[in-house]
Amino acid sequence: MLSALRLSLCSIVALACRDASGGTNPGGSDADVPQVPGVYNVNDPLQRSCAAARFRLFDFWIGDWAITGASGNSAGVSRITREVGECAILENFNGTAGRSLSRFDRLTGLWLQDYVDQSGLTLRLFGEPTTMGTMAMQDTVRVIPNGPSLASRFQWTANTDGTVQQLWLFSQNGGAAFANNFNGRYAKSTSYQEPTAPVPNSCVTRPAYRVLDTLVGRWTLSTSAGPMGTATVSHSAARCMLEERFQSTSGYELRSFLYLDRFVGRWYRAQIDSEGSGFRLGGTIDGTTLTVSGRATSTAYPVPVRLRWSFADPNRLVQTWEAQDGDWATIATITWTRAP
Repeated sequence: MLSALRLSLCSIVALACRDASGGTNPGGSDADVPQVPGVYNVNDPLQRSCAAARFRLFDFWIGDWAITGASGNSAGVSRITREVGECAILENFNGTAGRSLSRFDRLTGLWLQDYVDQSGLTLRLFGEPTTMGTMAMQDTVRVIPNGPSLASRFQWTANTDGTVQQLWLFSQNGGAAFANNFNGRYAKSTSYQEPTAPVPNSCVTRPAYRVLDTLVGRWTLSTSAGPMGTATVSHSAARCMLEERFQSTSGYELRSFLYLDRFVGRWYRAQIDSEGSGFRLGGTIDGTTLTVSGRATSTAYPVPVRLRWSFADPNRLVQTWEAQDGDWATIATITWTRAP
């Protein structure tokens, strides 16, 4: 069961040494900084793929599904696809307009999933298979100011008849006790339909969700070295989230989710690229600048990484990516120009 969920030893890592090889620093200071994969393929000479077996361990969830609850009642339909160079598993749930991004994380050896739905529910899960055909994930405890301490445990199990069982256990006391929140059965279906346009909901009407709407649109990305490719940012999960799709001129792809967890007052960016490099960054908005940070895998070891995204000009945005190897140093400065 979920109590058997094991955290890989490499999930607890620290910056142990400096990268002797350093790296170039386009658009920034002269200080050497580590090469950080996943920053739109800037300053990243490595070529990777997601063909290894460890990237395929959640493939049993891929497909078009009709979902029923424990009592046999309909719980909606869902389309699960593998995208972004087969490095990401994307969920499109036509029940609560839910979207999730799942990926194998090279840094920790774990699977990560970010989920957002039309109610503003967000989940940031981590876990790994407990057996072949079983995926178990959980989130960290979220302490709601003046409210409960929330925690979730999930398990997906591939059944011999081709169905998949999903169990969601939920706690409101910090994980001291869990109750069954959902026990659903996924059966293959040919009747999937995309979620319809949302009616006004908590995300549409709350101003906190709307502060980044200026990002919506089609953009041309460039550095001082020249054009990089095109990004499209659109509303997703019934306007509770922004979803980015980037494509370079060479075929490199990147997908990101950008969403607010209003219960803890933080913005999160989850991303994955077509080489299997990804981040989960968290932070806040100060005026017209979003600052989110987390950890990334360099060529040799994990490093803190920070993204500063200025949206003061609605037609020209600036992303500044930094890595911390002692002091913060610029990895890349990326200019977003609104496309006609």
